[in-house]
Amino acid sequence: MKILFLDDQVSRFETFQKEVKGHDVDFAETYDEAVYFTKKYDYDVMFLDHDLNENDYQVEGVLQESKNGSKFAMFLAENGIKCRTVVLHSLNEYGRLNMLSILKGRVTDTVFNAPFGWQDAERYIENGK
Repeated sequence: MKILFLDDQVSRFETFQKEVKGHDVDFAETYDEAVYFTKKYDYDVMFLDHDLNENDYQVEGVLQESKNGSKFAMFLAENGIKCRTVVLHSLNEYGRLNMLSILKGRVTDTVFNAPFGWQDAERYIENGK
């Protein structure tokens, strides 16, 4: 199975890799990396974090939107990118719920709202079939 794992903490990815041996996994630490991968590949499953250590920033004094999981969810929806299963593993409840509202029915019908979902990855991969 082709899987995208979006999280800014490399240690989580290392744990995740142990859970999903035998699957083809791409790891994105940032919004921009996730966008790059989804333009290049189709994914069966995506594990998505919300808070990506990319805080609000300014360009010529104008505050710009954070490049977080909600923005990535909107990118997926606006570009018609589909995925069989999405697992929202962020600890940020507001962020997860916002991502859920964007993704459900537009990107996938199977969305798991699962903080720490990356720790039990194979269960979500199997249940999302």
